[in-house]
Amino acid sequence: MANQIRIKRRAATGSAGAPSSLKNAELAFNEADNVLYYGYGDDGNGNATSIIGIGGDGNVVSLSGTQTVTGNKTYSGTSDFTGPLKIDSVTVSATAAELNKLDGATITTTELNYLSGVSSNIQSQINSNSLGLGLAYDAIGVSVGEDDLGSFSGSTISDNGSVKAGMQELETAVESTTMTSPN
Repeated sequence: MANQIRIKRRAATGSAGAPSSLKNAELAFNEADNVLYYGYGDDGNGNATSIIGIGGDGNVVSLSGTQTVTGNKTYSGTSDFTGPLKIDSVTVSATAAELNKLDGATITTTELNYLSGVSSNIQSQINSNSLGLGLAYDAIGVSVGEDDLGSFSGSTISDNGSVKAGMQELETAVESTTMTSPN
């Protein structure tokens, strides 16, 4: 009969993890977590000073197929994601170019949520809104930054009041008047 080399093993019905002790250079395979362990070092009495995982699909990240990796991981260098990227089970739909626009930005989650759905250049939208404010100023005859409405002969707005006070007086006058829509 041929010689057999056998290593220690823990059955699949057992606990995951390394055996509690191994001799120096002794191997053990755990069928529960699919890891091959090695007794590393020598305490002077032939016992391993540490037990390390050296192989098995439970010890390494597979280069193909589906695998769940748990625990805290730190990556250094370039990570190239060729498939969809998910964060907390939500697929990231932004392109790399869109994400690069945020590079170096200090943005809170609330502020980032304001940007959700923004499809054009943000500065263009701000300028567009500013233009709308400028048109409102022009419509009531007030220059941007002006703090005095000037003189009026009517009774709705008091003379030489602030723009804010004048706007409030106009709002009050409109609210107190019954308005009818033209037919």
